[in-house]
Amino acid sequence: MDEMDSRRELYQGFSSTLSRAIELVLAPLLFAGLGLLVDRALGTSPILAIAFGVVGVIGGALRLYYAYLETMKAQNREKPWSRA
Repeated sequence: MDEMDSRRELYQGFSSTLSRAIELVLAPLLFAGLGLLVDRALGTSPILAIAFGVVGVIGGALRLYYAYLETMKAQNREKPWSRA
């Protein structure tokens, strides 16, 4: 791999990390906002906003976890010990 390929891979890693960080922050905020709207419509306390926010956090964490597992599987397929 030459210098240009390694630089391209590094920049793609930065882009992927930034998009995952934004997802991890925005998903709970959007879910909590949706829960707040539903709470206002129903006239309830912010229980749904908190619950939806927690669901957003859990969903974001699970997405990161499974994306990590897939990345590790793809990298291990290229290693010498994985070849038949």
